[in-house]
Amino acid sequence: MLQNICIIDDNPIFLLTATKMIQLQNCAKSICSFKNGEIALGHLKNEYKAGADLPDLILLDINMPVMDGWQFLDALRSLNFPNLTIYLLTSSVDPADITRAKTYKMLSGYLTKPLTPEVIDSLMIEIS
Repeated sequence: MLQNICIIDDNPIFLLTATKMIQLQNCAKSICSFKNGEIALGHLKNEYKAGADLPDLILLDINMPVMDGWQFLDALRSLNFPNLTIYLLTSSVDPADITRAKTYKMLSGYLTKPLTPEVIDSLMIEIS
């Protein structure tokens, strides 16, 4: 079981259903969610400065207002966080997005929505 999973997505219905699904799969002690990359990045910076544990897994959408997933990853590159496990979880099947994702060494994978119990199980096996 992971300590903390972080979901970054602007769709409140997706956040709710993903959170409930992860809870039902009983694979994390806590789940935090953010509606854009800017809020999530601020939270991660504060947690890191406070010496708190960073998430074991981040599920990141690409297309969001304020700060999208790409901008979040670019900002994260400049910070000296220890290794984070980050998966893009997006509705985009655009080959350009898939190709672009491969340029981010910090990404562990590219997943397309919907998030299903099978996807969660596969993720837990892959990252454990």
